[in-house]
Amino acid sequence: RSSKLLFNPVNIHLCIACTRGYIRQHKPLIKKVSGVYLFPVIQANMFICHTEKPAKVPAKGPVHSLLRTLTGSFIALCFLAHTPGISCAQWTMGGRNIAMARVSAALAGDAWAIFHNPALIDPGHTRLGLFTMRYYGLKELEDQALAISIPLRSSPSDQSGSAAAVAAGIHSYGFKLYRETQIRAGGSFHWNRYKLGVNSRYVHRNIDHFGSGGFLLWDAGLGAELTRGVIAGFRILNIFHQGAGDNAWFPSEMALGISREQTRQWLLSAELVKDVMHPYSFRFGTEWNLADGLLLRGGWSTRPFTWTTGAGIYFSRIMVNFAVEHHDVLGLSPGIDCILIF
Repeated sequence: RSSKLLFNPVNIHLCIACTRGYIRQHKPLIKKVSGVYLFPVIQANMFICHTEKPAKVPAKGPVHSLLRTLTGSFIALCFLAHTPGISCAQWTMGGRNIAMARVSAALAGDAWAIFHNPALIDPGHTRLGLFTMRYYGLKELEDQALAISIPLRSSPSDQSGSAAAVAAGIHSYGFKLYRETQIRAGGSFHWNRYKLGVNSRYVHRNIDHFGSGGFLLWDAGLGAELTRGVIAGFRILNIFHQGAGDNAWFPSEMALGISREQTRQWLLSAELVKDVMHPYSFRFGTEWNLADGLLLRGGWSTRPFTWTTGAGIYFSRIMVNFAVEHHDVLGLSPGIDCILIF
């Protein structure tokens, strides 16, 4: 209605968190319009369409059929692009971060800092990470990412306590009809207890039959070791608010976090996140070193409410992290990463 378009039934089937059983379960929320089921997904800022059978529409020539199909595909992709956890404001990589409710602004030792807070890129070790996550068990909603960080050590004669590191990463999400790819590069500078980082990223989106395009965006982050074992961090994504406009396809985001290592076996981390599309979100995560080489993790977040859990296993210089995120309406999202430390 807002776009003043008459959406006729289209001959497409969407299987995005909706099945016949799901429709029966949420029947009070569903509206049926011309054979198309429309129902809101709570806290998801989106609608999902489902047609049990192709609607019978009188043939009006090949041009009309093509336009009808393309219009339906475009509507579907618009819904898909606003899935929670997938939008630009929700980019979080790594099994450790996911398992701790996506906390990342002040999480030390983060192998995926190039995606979260560039100030926390580790200047002490070279790290190579691979990550994949399937949202709500659907292969069309799947993340794949790779990240590498390389330290630039200071000279032995330098007694200032400074160090630096560079990092790069690539991320891909989607499927044939909608594909989103981003490439990142950045670095961090550490001086005594203070950290500063910046990175650039090129985000490219391709919609089948409708073309493609992209933007060059900039992010920055700060970090500080307040006392021994206590780290505060701040990040801002898309500093110059590029490509946001009315559609907010590349929303800006700010996050302020703090983490505390209670003991050598127990870590707590919390952060407050705000972007231009969503209300404030509070995230809390914890990590417990159960035994040598075994870590247990958990957390929860608001807006939307989710809970997470996971585990990490160390094998000498190899780390494997498992994570599961639960959304009250959409269900479970499993993820895993593997990190090599040199």
